[in-house]
Amino acid sequence: MAVNQKQLARLKKAQRRREARPATTHVAPVKLKASRGLESRMARDHIDLLQNIEFGLSNEYADEDDVDDFVVSKALKAAILGGQPEDSLAQQVHAVLLDIREMRNDADDETWSNALRVVYTSVRRHSNCRRGSIDYLTFISKYVK
Repeated sequence: MAVNQKQLARLKKAQRRREARPATTHVAPVKLKASRGLESRMARDHIDLLQNIEFGLSNEYADEDDVDDFVVSKALKAAILGGQPEDSLAQQVHAVLLDIREMRNDADDETWSNALRVVYTSVRRHSNCRRGSIDYLTFISKYVK
């Protein structure tokens, strides 16, 4: 197949552009939600860790009138992604999660991250996570205490 001069010039230009780009390494995005399989494995193998997290969230809800599903969702998301939430109430809940992490130093980082993802998935499943919504917190309060 013959390539004319215009096509050859375009190919060379495209090649120079590709070569000029900085080399990047692909970093897979952190998944927030847990799969059903992960939920089942965590419930089977690490129910105590899940309960510790939900107990901490439930206590914050009982102690602070303004804690809602939105705040819990933001705190969990920040903990999963390794950041700090912007909302001051979410920062407070995030601090509780960090305290639980410190208490449960027997769980490796992957197990801890998976537990947070499972709880985050449960929050998203049971609530619309809008300000003022307490569907998830009401749900877990029946089982935790």
